[in-house]
Amino acid sequence: MKRIQVILFILILLIAVFTRFYRLGEIPMGIHADEASQGYNAYSLLKTGKDMYGKLFPILFRANGSYQPPVYTYLTIVPIFLFGNTVSSVRFVSALAGLLLVGVTFLFVYLFGIGKKEDKITQALIASVVLAISPWSIHFSRLAIEGNLVVVFFVLGLLLALLSLKKKWFFVFACLVFAFTTHVYYTERITSILFMAVFVLFNRKIFLKQKKEVLIGLVVFVLVMIPHLVISESGALTKRLSEVGYIKDINNVDGGLINKTTFLTGKFADHYFSYFSPKNLFFDPGQDLGRTSQDLAVFYPWFFIFALAGVRYLLQYNSETMTKLLALVIVIGPLPASITGDPFYPLRVLTYLWGITLVVSYGFNYFWNWFGLKRIRMLTVSLILFYSILHFYISYFATSKYASSPDLSYSYIKLVDELSKYKDKKVFIDFSGRAWGVGIRLAYLLKADPTKTQDNLSSQLGTPYYSGDVNAWETFRIDNITIEPINWLEICGGDVIVVGDRYSISENQIKDHKMKLEFVVKNAVYEDVLFGYLASGKCSEPQNR
Repeated sequence: MKRIQVILFILILLIAVFTRFYRLGEIPMGIHADEASQGYNAYSLLKTGKDMYGKLFPILFRANGSYQPPVYTYLTIVPIFLFGNTVSSVRFVSALAGLLLVGVTFLFVYLFGIGKKEDKITQALIASVVLAISPWSIHFSRLAIEGNLVVVFFVLGLLLALLSLKKKWFFVFACLVFAFTTHVYYTERITSILFMAVFVLFNRKIFLKQKKEVLIGLVVFVLVMIPHLVISESGALTKRLSEVGYIKDINNVDGGLINKTTFLTGKFADHYFSYFSPKNLFFDPGQDLGRTSQDLAVFYPWFFIFALAGVRYLLQYNSETMTKLLALVIVIGPLPASITGDPFYPLRVLTYLWGITLVVSYGFNYFWNWFGLKRIRMLTVSLILFYSILHFYISYFATSKYASSPDLSYSYIKLVDELSKYKDKKVFIDFSGRAWGVGIRLAYLLKADPTKTQDNLSSQLGTPYYSGDVNAWETFRIDNITIEPINWLEICGGDVIVVGDRYSISENQIKDHKMKLEFVVKNAVYEDVLFGYLASGKCSEPQNR
């Protein structure tokens, strides 16, 4: 690489560092219950070698009424050890994965791009910068998302798989990495296995000449998959799919086999092709954490033009390895998400979005080659990239950071500061449907003693650790704090702090329990959302009101 190219690549990495790590613990505001469970399980493992239920190094982590894949949680032990129980600690692995993906993508395109070596360097630089500023990649790198971590491993697997076509022993490592991805995120149990099968089939002439390496690779693949087999009959392995999938809805379909088959195929086709909709990809921002921000889709609207140009460019080189591989990734990528109930949920197709990102980057490359004057194309590309970063900064860091705070319960982070003032009193925090996940959030942020939490939560297990039936409404006890639906009989007698939202505590209950407002906690937009009351003295049993 030339000196200017090295400088450009370093600048791209710096952009990726800024967009992924800048105010990581503050934006998005708050912490999701799934993030908190990953963080607290990592903390519990760090201190005791067991998860919050007392399970020694689990295959899957039981949390929030379901299960979480293990790799992200185990990796989070490192930032928890280094930085403590902070919001940025639990997001660190994802942010680092987003940064590494930029570097791995550069290497991938540089090695297997189209044309001469100099052309490949240009393609690699463009691909890495497009990825570095893509809304989907930045957003999911700033949340503790297993799906974001798995993209790095999947692309590394692609790299090794292509290298195995020339160096046969790389196939064993490719099998190792692809099998490992199935422990990183649920979707790869389909995409990785399917990709490897199709990849070997398409290159069977080559692999038939290296049967020894293929056999060893398959053995490695199966060995890494053994943990899945161990719990395959427990119901835990398919618990998440049973929650988000629509296959169970077939029982509500009237008619015989034909109607049920029509229902399933129709649902699948509708959801699958929704991921190829330009509206969903480039124009519709959506309204949940599965999207990016309040007014941005997973890609910038102007990327649509480059996506079309990228398709045209790649079709000119339809016999190239890069074109075939991207086509395979894009076709396979949406399959797992297509059997879930959400018609378009980007969180479950990040590997697919990586493939689309490369198509967009080849569109940039097409325009790069189209402009004759070097200064004009440098100026044009620089303006587009600068405007994209500026638009994202305004949308994500300045405006939409507040939109996600209800989902991430920002107010409970602020509640931690108030609770520190009442260590000498019993504190009851209402745990209702409006406050889902508050127990695990506070356990993580308050560094609840893992051994005590293990005793508490294990005693509430109504089913085996690995089970298709998982309790989602558990009582958390953290020193003087109890987090459960309020039992007003326990409030009688002595000084007690009761915390809830405006619907948790009625005016009559305030009167019955001689309550005095102690503090108010605001949300990200400065609305009063949590109220702490001091209940003093004896009181009679309140009537139901």
